[in-house]
Amino acid sequence: MSLSLLASLKSSVTRFLENRDGQVGAVFAVTILPILALTGSGVELSMINANRGGLQNALDAAALSVVRDGAATEDEAETMIAERMSALLGRSGITVDVSEFTPSAHLVATANETYETVLLDVMGLTDFDLGVDTEVTTGGNRPVEVVLVLDNTPSMYGNGGIEALKRAVDEFLDVMEEAGVDEDNLRLGLVPFTISVNIRGEGFNWDWMDRAGRAEWHGNQFDETAGPVNIFDLYDAIPNAEWAGCVEYRGREYYRTDTAPVSADPDSLFVPFMIPDDPDFWDDDRTLRGARRYDYPRAQYLPDDLPPFDPRHPYHEQDLTQIRSTGKYDGTPMNPQSAIFTRGPNSGCSEQAVIPLQGSIDHIRRAVRDFRNPQGYGTDHLMGLMWGWRVLSPGAPYTEGAPYNDGETRKILIMMTDGELVVGGTSAHLRTPQRSYYTGFGYAYEARRSVGDVPALNNIVRRDMAVACESMHDLGIEIFAVTYSMNDRRTLDTLADCASGDDHFISTRGHIDLREAFASIARSIQADNLRLAR
Repeated sequence: MSLSLLASLKSSVTRFLENRDGQVGAVFAVTILPILALTGSGVELSMINANRGGLQNALDAAALSVVRDGAATEDEAETMIAERMSALLGRSGITVDVSEFTPSAHLVATANETYETVLLDVMGLTDFDLGVDTEVTTGGNRPVEVVLVLDNTPSMYGNGGIEALKRAVDEFLDVMEEAGVDEDNLRLGLVPFTISVNIRGEGFNWDWMDRAGRAEWHGNQFDETAGPVNIFDLYDAIPNAEWAGCVEYRGREYYRTDTAPVSADPDSLFVPFMIPDDPDFWDDDRTLRGARRYDYPRAQYLPDDLPPFDPRHPYHEQDLTQIRSTGKYDGTPMNPQSAIFTRGPNSGCSEQAVIPLQGSIDHIRRAVRDFRNPQGYGTDHLMGLMWGWRVLSPGAPYTEGAPYNDGETRKILIMMTDGELVVGGTSAHLRTPQRSYYTGFGYAYEARRSVGDVPALNNIVRRDMAVACESMHDLGIEIFAVTYSMNDRRTLDTLADCASGDDHFISTRGHIDLREAFASIARSIQADNLRLAR
């Protein structure tokens, strides 16, 4: 029965009770009052209960949305809840009190409203105070897998970026910890990237590697006139060096897929990253017969025993012969200053290796805090992205990920970088015989991707990123892209296109921006685990 009908009934009954014609009013009053007490009160009490139920539903919905949307203070939460309840119920006059509040994690609130009676008013009950309460907390049971793909290139150490990143990751992990998701439902992974990615860490398996040297691009940077070159053999031939764990791109289409490595298909296996030794100078003033040359001294780690310089041939040609030569890998030790990660064949390889999905927040926190400058060169976003994908994948090389699109698990990749997408170097590197610095695709002159210069290679890598990102989106992987103090429009556009929407791309300018970006991502993840506790 509607309030208008109740009001009409009340008016009719009141007029009848005030009727003074004969004994009708008195006689009828004796009989009608018990009837009204039974029927009218029952109808109106039902209306009161319905209003209380609507008030409870509105409070629950408003409280959940306010915690999810990141109210910052109790006062802000109270105002937002009252406004949203009024919008849901189509009426005002609701008072809200928030007694406990932790942003994005916990809220206890009450809502009160006065219900003015209609029929019960006849019996002296003019109004009822309707009060409801709710509690929103975290700790839902939806499984979440998150991999942090983090830029660990030298530029991060020169602009304050690495300290900002460490604090931002700390804040991200703090929010995730407050979410109260148990270890079985929160899995975290880590992929530090530079020009390559170090996979020789937790969960590493030698079966992933092309140990026999059969893959299409294995040893392509060396002279193979006398036969195939096995990179592992060259590492073994340097007494004080070993492969640190970084890898190149795979051949065919495998460089942009998460196809599992299998021995029956050598191109699906991974090839160790190895920068060939750069030739020494023919004189001591970093010139070549007076001609200035671009050089990468970190890759000068073996004595070359150079032949006399032949002025009849360009130095590029003579340099390339020395670069491709395997004869100097003959048991001669590396230069003493060629530390395993910062100089020599592993130069630029991040010391921190991949951490596959696991349940310890503190393990990820410690690993990021221990990041060290690899003293290398280059920022290869595609390389980091691909290994982030492989960490989330249910198939090898890492198998900790849940099946794609299982209807439950939320798979999230968060990439952070401060570097332009420049794989292979700048225009200065075009003047070298290799036409680039060493990358996951080797040197530019090798034309592994059918192009022989850095600008063309970078265009291809951008297209590869678009294909890889679309493939991940199709598999239900969410991608967040966060940049730090970056101005390069092409890189910004590439990363924005890779993200899973405008709200998944965040460009930051400083420390505070970066920390807030990571905190906001954590809150958005946490929102899936909000629930009503009462």
